[in-house]
Amino acid sequence: MAIEQEEWVPLTGLGKQVARGEIASIDEVLDSGKPIKEPQIVDAFLPDLEDEVLDI
Repeated sequence: MAIEQEEWVPLTGLGKQVARGEIASIDEVLDSGKPIKEPQIVDAFLPDLEDEVLDI
């Protein structure tokens, strides 16, 4: 199932840095210590990341 994604307009400082290319990897994002408040930040570095829900 393909999900259409709209163009991302970053709202946070961290998001703006990622969009401008000032941060080049997810490791830099995590090392910054700043909270990731926009899911598109993760999507920018890990576009094929999927999640699964396991009911126990």
